[in-house]
Amino acid sequence: GVLSQLAVAATWNSHHVCLENTRASVLDDITRWVHDVPERGPNAPLFLSCGAGTGKSSIANSLAAQYDSLGSLGSTFFFDRAVAGRNAPDGLFKSVARELAARDPIIREAVVAAL
Repeated sequence: GVLSQLAVAATWNSHHVCLENTRASVLDDITRWVHDVPERGPNAPLFLSCGAGTGKSSIANSLAAQYDSLGSLGSTFFFDRAVAGRNAPDGLFKSVARELAARDPIIREAVVAAL
């Protein structure tokens, strides 16, 4: 259908998750942040930053795996400077729209209408 115009560019990878019992405190902190309901307004955005090769992608993949297994994952996207389609925002928006439309009929209707 019309949704095939939107390519899913860079979803999570089950082979690149954290090793068992590693980064547990970081994963726990982020899980608490996800479920936190602040008294005033929405949660502040979470920005995970560290140097190259420190495990950010493994943490993100582990969280995606966790929420996918719970049926609560909306969409994922992993930027990569070396891969066309994964290094610019247009790939991000197309991919997220396609994944959300695949999971929710109301979003699907809106995305199809926009296309």
